[in-house]
Formats: sequence, C-alpha cells, structure tokens
Amino acid sequence: MYCTKGEFHSISAVNRPPTMFTSEEWELAHTELIRCSFDQHLLSDSILKESDRLCDMILEKTKFDKAEVDHQLEMRVREIDYYKSEVLGLRKKLLSELEDLGIYINRVRDFRCSIREALEITKKCLIMRDCRVGIDLVHDEVQEALLKELRIQTCSEDMLKRLHEQMNEQLRILRSVLYSADRNLEDKEHALRIDEKNAALHDYSINLSMYHGATPLNVANITIEEWQGHTKKTIDDGLDQLRVSVQIRSLMEALMKQALSDLKQQKDMVNKSFHHKLGQIKEYKTTLEERHSDVTRKCNDLMENIRKLHQAIKNEEPFMALSHTRLGNRAQRRNVELCRDHTETQLTSNVLELRNSVAMLQQLLAQSQASLRYLLKVQLNLEEQINVKHVSIKIDEVECLTLRQKLDYFYY
Repeated sequence: MYCTKGEFHSISAVNRPPTMFTSEEWELAHTELIRCSFDQHLLSDSILKESDRLCDMILEKTKFDKAEVDHQLEMRVREIDYYKSEVLGLRKKLLSELEDLGIYINRVRDFRCSIREALEITKKCLIMRDCRVGIDLVHDEVQEALLKELRIQTCSEDMLKRLHEQMNEQLRILRSVLYSADRNLEDKEHALRIDEKNAALHDYSINLSMYHGATPLNVANITIEEWQGHTKKTIDDGLDQLRVSVQIRSLMEALMKQALSDLKQQKDMVNKSFHHKLGQIKEYKTTLEERHSDVTRKCNDLMENIRKLHQAIKNEEPFMALSHTRLGNRAQRRNVELCRDHTETQLTSNVLELRNSVAMLQQLLAQSQASLRYLLKVQLNLEEQINVKHVSIKIDEVECLTLRQKLDYFYY
C-alpha cells in the first residue's frame, strides 16, 4: 500500500519540527555575510587592478613584439632582396658566359672543320705523289714536309677535339649551375613576396583569421645559417665555374693561335718545298731536253756517217774488182813471163791497201753503228726521264699546288 505525496508531507510535518537558530547564530551569520562581502569586494578590486595592469602590460608587450616582428620582417626582406640581387647578378654573368662559351665552341668547331678539310687535301697530295713514276718516286723534301704537315694537322685536330669536349662539358656544368641559380632565385622571389605581404599586414587589416588546426604553423626546419650557407654555396660554385670557363676560353684562344701559327707555317713550308722541288725538276727536265736534242743531232750525224761509210766502202769495190781482174788477167801469163815484176808487186800492194782501207772503213762503220745503238738507247732513256719529269711536274704543279690553293685555315 502506497501513500500519496500530500500524505507523505503530512506525516513528515508531524514527525520533524522546524529547526530554530539562536540569536548569536543569527548575528554571527549576518556578520559573516558582511565580512565576506567586504572580502570579495577587496578581492574584486585587486583583480580589477591586476587585470588593468596585466592588460596594459600585455598590450605594450604585444605592440613591442609586433614592432620587433615588423623590424625582423623588414630586415628579412632586405636580406632576401640582397641575396636575390647577388643570385640575379650571378645569373646574368652565367648567361653572358654561356653565350661567350657558345661562341667559342662554334669557333672551335669551324676551326676543326677547316683542319679536317686541309687534312683531306694533304692526304690527297700524298696519294697523288705516290703516282709518280721511275726515279722520281723518291722520298724527297716535299714528301717529308707533307708528312710533317699531316702530323701537325692530326695533332691539332685531336687537341681541338679534346678541347671541344671539355668546353661542351663546361657548358653542361654552367647550365646546371644556371638551373640551380634559377631555382634558388625562384624560391627567393616567392619567399620575398610572402614576407613583403606579411610586412604589409597590420592588426587592423581585413581578412585576418585565427588558426584552429592541429598541425603546427612553424614548420621551418632549416636554420638561418644553413640557408645562408646554401645561398653562398650556390653563388660561390657559380663564380668558381665562371672562373674555370674563363680559363678554358683563354686556354682555347692560346691553343688555337698556336695551332694556327704552326699550321700556316707548315703550309708555307710545304708550298716552298713544292716550288723548290718544281724548280729542280724543271731544271733537270730542261737539261735532259738539251741533252736529248744533242743526242738526237748526234744520232743524225752518226746515221749520216754510216751512210757515208757505206758509200765509201761501196766506192772501193770497183777499184778492188779492177785490181782483182788485172791480177787475174796477169795470172794467165805463160812460162817465164809469169814473173813478179813491179806491176805485179804494185797490183798486189794495191789490193792489200784496198783491203786495209775497206777493213778500216768496216771497223769504223761497226763503231758508228754501235755508237748509234748506244745513242738511241740513251735517247730513249732521256725521253723516258723527260716523260717522268713531265709527270712529276703535272702532279706537283698542276694537281697538288692547284688543290692546295683551296687549303685554308678559318680562324674567326
């Protein structure tokens, strides 16, 4: 069985009489209340004063910190702008050096092309001179000068090839340094825009916002020393490579001048050797032609002499026949009339004289014929040597020297 709420309060009122306080308790309660109110009033005053002091102090410190941050931002902007100008100056120098190095590379390439063309001309001259015939196929001063020119051309081309490769490698390094400088410059321009934007912000600027995210905003993990060291290293590396590039260009200039001097000097030496050799060959050819003319005239004289000797021998035949006939007729004498008289003696002596004369004529005829054979052989040899000299002159003067007129070394 349950009681209602009203019944429950009625029962409680009957069972529990109200609590009564004493007068002392009443006064003590009021006194304590007044004391607490005074204490709380004093505490509130102190809190208000401390709040005013703390607010003023915090406001002053906040303004001081803001001024310090503004100053640091200004200094940072100046520092970034300074290093930006340094990197920008390095970039301009790199671009200028890349252009200069490209020009020098083109000069080396053109010089190498002219040397290769000259090298082919020298090789053709050596090949053509191998077509000389006879005794003129000699290792003369021209041949030695051409071989030396070939060695100088080959060495110069090899040297310029190595220099060309070195300059191309330096060009690649400079482009790499320029790429690093561009990235560094791009990062600095981005950082400069950010800090300039921050420097322009104020506490009363619009679009300011509070960040309530969990990720920290101070994510920078590179020290200022590392940042300065990286920038200085980029600048120092660029300046070092610029110095290396200038040294390479200076070396290239000196080597090209020396190579050009050696090549032109040897070219003049080869041409001088050609002209000197041609002078000798033409002189020998003239001498051979003169000897050939003399030998030809002498051959004609000998042939005329042989004809004359034949005629002289033929002219002696009637006299020999006459003497033989007379002796034969006188041999028909009889008995004591067949005596060795003065006529017989004279006829016999005449026959002997005729025989001796014919023998001498025949001996001289044989000598003339032998001399003619030797002279004809000499004439043939002279003609062969004249033809050899003609071939040599054609090769050296018409072919080689004409071809060497195209030989030139381009040095821009």
